[in-house]
Amino acid sequence: MDNSIIVQGISKKFTDGGLRQLTLKIGPGITAVIGPNGAGKSTFLRCLSTHMEPDEGNIYFSGLDINRAKSEYCFMLGYLPEEFTGPGHMTCTTFLQYMAALKLIPGDLISDRIHYLLELLDLRPYEDIRLSKLSPGTLQRLGLAQALLNDPRILLLDEPTSGLDPAWRRWVLNLLRGLGEGRVVVLTTHLLSDAEEIADNIIILRDGRVVAHDTSSALIGRVREKRHEELDLAEINMEAAYSDLLGNRFSI
Repeated sequence: MDNSIIVQGISKKFTDGGLRQLTLKIGPGITAVIGPNGAGKSTFLRCLSTHMEPDEGNIYFSGLDINRAKSEYCFMLGYLPEEFTGPGHMTCTTFLQYMAALKLIPGDLISDRIHYLLELLDLRPYEDIRLSKLSPGTLQRLGLAQALLNDPRILLLDEPTSGLDPAWRRWVLNLLRGLGEGRVVVLTTHLLSDAEEIADNIIILRDGRVVAHDTSSALIGRVREKRHEELDLAEINMEAAYSDLLGNRFSI
């Protein structure tokens, strides 16, 4: 069975934007979705996660129409939304237990899985701390933990390094690189350097449309050709990079 996400002509209309006739295929590995603010990146991930249904078009995974088989699809899904918060009155452990129950993880596996993720993401010191007391970076790591609870086949991450200090940002990128083996990982980022480092493919959105979809090496190579071969992508103004990639089609 094809372990790819197939997007067929989806649109989502808002007064200030949305998605316009997106058609593409996202296979196993890591795909980074980039674009200016308001391009539709978070809306796209919400549609992929079934938290939002498109006004038209369909999305399939392994032959399933994800909006007609939400329960089956969501068992295979891990999702980190933009600006993850969670219920502030819960402790980290209680929250992960709650999310494990929602994901219908077998009871005899929950404790070990939570223990593993608390250790993996250095959350053990915070296991009995309420979410309302956590720093943004710690809360972001907890959001990543809940997305990984069910060892998902599809992992959707909206700005997964947001709020992390440089050391944790590096650690999370290394973790995601390993998670891309054998599963579909789709993440949004505003950092070309992150996309270059871990993404197999890049999708660029502009005004709700796909304006480029290619391998990371091909798209990043076009930026480097126009500038310096050894350029540090972290130093590039993003709008300038979009212009390098797409010329006048991406002018602001």
